[in-house]
Amino acid sequence: MKYVKCLYTSVNTTRLTFNKIYKVYDHFITSENEFVEITDNTGDRAIYSIDKNWFEDATSEVISNNRDKKLDNLGL
Repeated sequence: MKYVKCLYTSVNTTRLTFNKIYKVYDHFITSENEFVEITDNTGDRAIYSIDKNWFEDATSEVISNNRDKKLDNLGL
């Protein structure tokens, strides 16, 4: 998992933005939970739980968008 999209929708948060894609620096699984380490909106590297359904894997979306941009730049 290289990128995640935020699904967290709390109105009062400044740390995360709904539908924003964050780069994953670390992804790990403990015996009970799954976590990602990202740089949130405050600029802090923080660890968030995947199990709370705050994020979904967005790696394929980012890779696809990057590929499409490169093809557009080449005129293809």
